[in-house]
Order: sequence, then structure tokens, then C-alpha cells
Amino acid sequence: MTSKLKTDVLETVSGSGTIALTNQLSGMTSASVPSGSVIQVANRVITEETSVTTGSWTAAGGTHIEFSSLESTSSKILVKFNLAVTSTKGGNGGVKLYRNIGGAGWTEVTGVTSTSGTGGSYNTWMTNRYNPVDTHHELPTYILSNEYLDSPSTTSSVAYKIYVRSRNSSFTVYINRATLNGNSDSAIPRATSSATLMEIKG
Repeated sequence: MTSKLKTDVLETVSGSGTIALTNQLSGMTSASVPSGSVIQVANRVITEETSVTTGSWTAAGGTHIEFSSLESTSSKILVKFNLAVTSTKGGNGGVKLYRNIGGAGWTEVTGVTSTSGTGGSYNTWMTNRYNPVDTHHELPTYILSNEYLDSPSTTSSVAYKIYVRSRNSSFTVYINRATLNGNSDSAIPRATSSATLMEIKG
């Protein structure tokens, strides 16, 4: 059985006054919530298909997501991306996170990128699995998922975007499509990607 406690007024411990309970949350603002609270959320479903055949970092279409302003310079932003990625056989690719503060231009978020790559290897935020040379290499699409708690230290607009590159110009990396890009084969599923931002009070 569910119990309910109903009351209009609570009396203080000293008995010198009362505490009204009506509409106690009506005056709450983002400035008055405790640290760690989520202040605002943005979400984007990414349906645009991207193909990249180069060893240079290239902006992925449709991955732009932003807040027009932040509550405070102490705010943090939890950045989440889920990407449907594949590549041509024998290849793989890399993904980096880029940021634009106040429209000043896109720069890499280096705090989330690996720093261990040397020689012929390269550093990324995420990477898709190697597409093996087998019978059905052209059919799979894999979901890459990662998140990062960013500290942009601004109250201006903050935008994020994905950049992608292929192993080299002999291979192609795809977002939101399989290597075999047909509509007549029932073995080829289509997928979408997504991006989410959460401003968290510092």
C-alpha cells in the first residue's frame, strides 16, 4: 500500500515561524542549482552520409552541434558522439573531436586525443576496426561511441564537430553507410549517428 504525507505548512524547530511548501521550486534558476547539475542539453541525429578518401583530417558532414551560450566560465560540457562507421577492405580510419568557441574557428580538442602514436601510426579520439579482406567485407557498419568532459572556460557559443581521415588515399572511410552502398540488397542495413551535449554546472 502506498502512503502519502500531505501538509501545507512546516513549523521551524524553534517554533518561531513556519515554512510554506507551495511552489518552492518556482523561483529556481540555473544560477541557484548545485554544482554538478545539468543546465542545458542539446541533441542531434546525424543522417548525412560522409565519405573520406584521404590521409588528411576532413570535417564530417552533419556532425556540427552547439550551445549558443554557457551559464558560466566554470561550466563543463559533456560531449558524446555515437558514429556509424566503416571503411573499404584493408583499411580503417580515425576520428578526432574539434571545437569552435565564439565563432573563432575550428581547433582540435587535444585533451581527448591519444598521444601514443609514433612513426607510421597516427593519434585519434576513436578509430573503427580494420575491415578484413573476406567475403562480406562490404556489408558491416560499426558503431563508434565515446565521450569527453570538456572545460571551454567561456560564456560564448561553443560548437563541436567530428573530423575524420582514412588510413591513406588508397582507402575510404564512411559514416552512416556501408562500403556497398546499394538499396536493392536486403543484407545492407542503414544506420544513423548521434551527438549529445550537456552543460554541467561547475
